[in-house]
Amino acid sequence: MTIMAEPPRAERAARGSPVVANGAVPRHLAIVLNSIATAQQTAQLEPAIAAVRAMFAGCADYHVAVLSIIRPEADGGVFDAAVASAREAEPRANGVELNLVSPRNGRADLLASIKRLAAQAKRGELASDSIDAASIENNLSTRGLPPVDLLIATGGGATLSGALTWQSAYAELLFIESSWSAFTRADFDAALADYAKRCRKFGGLA
Repeated sequence: MTIMAEPPRAERAARGSPVVANGAVPRHLAIVLNSIATAQQTAQLEPAIAAVRAMFAGCADYHVAVLSIIRPEADGGVFDAAVASAREAEPRANGVELNLVSPRNGRADLLASIKRLAAQAKRGELASDSIDAASIENNLSTRGLPPVDLLIATGGGATLSGALTWQSAYAELLFIESSWSAFTRADFDAALADYAKRCRKFGGLA
């Protein structure tokens, strides 16, 4: 697994890539695919392809290393087809580590990690007092990936899925009004611009 370092600001400008105000770009971006609660219609394939392609192209242009997409709880078939089509249409996304995540699996993932460590300790392979945050992370499904820097939730409101609970502990959160299948490149650019303006505290109060 290769995590690409962010190219220097001048190099990105020379390539024609977007340059944000202070050069801050998330290494790991997660997007929660929610629909607007009042919308009853099923997501249509063509808009869904365009939405996923906007995510892929944005990550490629900004040199985001990892994109985690939390699958929608509905429209799973449309989403799968959209991902397959968008991958073909946006070959530049091959340079981005894509992590597809089931919604609400964060607690299960964390519990499985702790159980694996407990089993190792019981077998005498691991001292129980040596279990720390790093060992828990190394037993998660995302081991080897950096923590989530920015988590975007679509669909309006302030609803997050239960996915990537541990990995998103210090992530910046951004909520947008549109349904996931209406996500556009303008939404992506606005999210990255907003992220670049923030002063990250990583759990601190000041």
